[in-house]
Amino acid sequence: MRLSALMLFALTACSDGSTDDTDVTEDSGTTEDSGSEDTGTAPTCNFGSEDPNGTDGVQLSGVIRDASGNPLEDAEIGLCKSVCRSLCTDANGAFSYTFVPDDTYSFHVAPPHGADDLVELVWPLTFSGTATTQDVTLPALPAMTTLPSTPTEVEVATGLFVTVGQGDLGVIFEPDPTDIGAAAMTSAQFPLPAGTFVAGWYMEPYDARADAGLPLRFATPNGVTAGTTLHAYMSSYDDFGWLDLGTFTESGGFLTADNTTAGKITVLGTLVLVDEN
Repeated sequence: MRLSALMLFALTACSDGSTDDTDVTEDSGTTEDSGSEDTGTAPTCNFGSEDPNGTDGVQLSGVIRDASGNPLEDAEIGLCKSVCRSLCTDANGAFSYTFVPDDTYSFHVAPPHGADDLVELVWPLTFSGTATTQDVTLPALPAMTTLPSTPTEVEVATGLFVTVGQGDLGVIFEPDPTDIGAAAMTSAQFPLPAGTFVAGWYMEPYDARADAGLPLRFATPNGVTAGTTLHAYMSSYDDFGWLDLGTFTESGGFLTADNTTAGKITVLGTLVLVDEN
């Protein structure tokens, strides 16, 4: 399963008897460690189909689909704070948490095992006493660009330029990534951090880290005029929220960072440009 290493770590931490994790069945003998991979049988999602028992909070439900609109069974859903409450979608692609206490969480969706042609997604969800429906479409994995030997500006997706080189990205417990990409979105399927949607991308490899920061700029989106200032944000699994990448102002066909220190990527996730005017 293409779960991030950080989520796997959180799920392991959740198996210590915490009441938030009584639906995790990793110790039941039905996990990926039971030998299913050795026999050639693909492991299935091994989290419970229902939320742990609870008495406080609101409902979160939704349906996970692929880019063609087909429901995805056994997609893995994580609602993460100090621990991850994880479950699987059913045959109709549906999932439901019964009791979600008010707070802001990292909402994470990973494709079913074997669906390595789909993107893994994360963004924050805030609950404040109201039931929430969060339907998700997992886009196709984008074409990936091989990292240049030295930091070089590359167009990782149409309109998105990142300065990156070999060794600039890292993933915990895994080899350093050798390529980078992004799937463009035409609208937001998640609550925006602010303003109105202008452009966005789901970046891959999901949750890769760039501790030194990767400078970025954008080709001017359609309808954006000279001198317009937009705000960029990146979702962060670890921070349960949006990282503020600062403002970018249009000039000469590009949006460039107004603060070159802030306008850098430190983690790959959901990147969005919004108009806050």
